[in-house]
Amino acid sequence: MSRRRVVVVEDEFIVALELRTVLEGMGHRVCRMVSSGEDAVDAAAIDRPDCVLMDVNIRGTLGGVEAAAAIQARFATPVILLTGLPAWALEQQVRGTPHIAVLAKPIDHEQLRAVLDSLGPGGSGPAMGSDSSAHGGGNREGP
Repeated sequence: MSRRRVVVVEDEFIVALELRTVLEGMGHRVCRMVSSGEDAVDAAAIDRPDCVLMDVNIRGTLGGVEAAAAIQARFATPVILLTGLPAWALEQQVRGTPHIAVLAKPIDHEQLRAVLDSLGPGGSGPAMGSDSSAHGGGNREGP
């Protein structure tokens, strides 16, 4: 496992702190924690992380999916999307949006570890897009 530099984008402070604790416990470094899409894009520009862990439902005018697309377009940084909905429910919304995984909350720590471990050196991951999504937690049955 490589140590990753991660930006956490989560507008619920307690959840952000838990994610930081989990990531640091796995040996990764959280460069920054932000709570809006606009701040996520700025953090990616400043910190140049190996990946971004981003809730899709965040404050600001730029939502999580839109911020993920902007980060991917500008920096080619892998984005792991987090959702309070079942992961399958988000698939249609993110179809065609670059990301490497969709994980449902509460986050399965081992699944998060597996996704982070799947990233290549410097954060490069498997071919990005909805075809390489991981689905975590929640009801996995489609509509």
